[in-house]
Amino acid sequence: MPTFEQSTIVEMDLTPEEFYDECTKEEVEELVELIKEDFPEMFSLQPNNLHAAESEFELMINALHGKWNMLTTEEEESIRNVAKKFL
Repeated sequence: MPTFEQSTIVEMDLTPEEFYDECTKEEVEELVELIKEDFPEMFSLQPNNLHAAESEFELMINALHGKWNMLTTEEEESIRNVAKKFL
């Protein structure tokens, strides 16, 4: 992450924009991934007016997105079998 020079100031007054401007593209991508992990609901395309069980289900489904290459053969097959019921 970016570094900021600080002489004798104990606290830095840094805006998010100033922080962002000092980040490289790779650092911004890393920051986005960290935010996605901690706050996945911020990246939802639909409003979160789901009841608790449905919200948890959506969270679990979203956690799988993009992780196909990290699944075991058995896990992948289980997911395929469930998904085929709805295709």
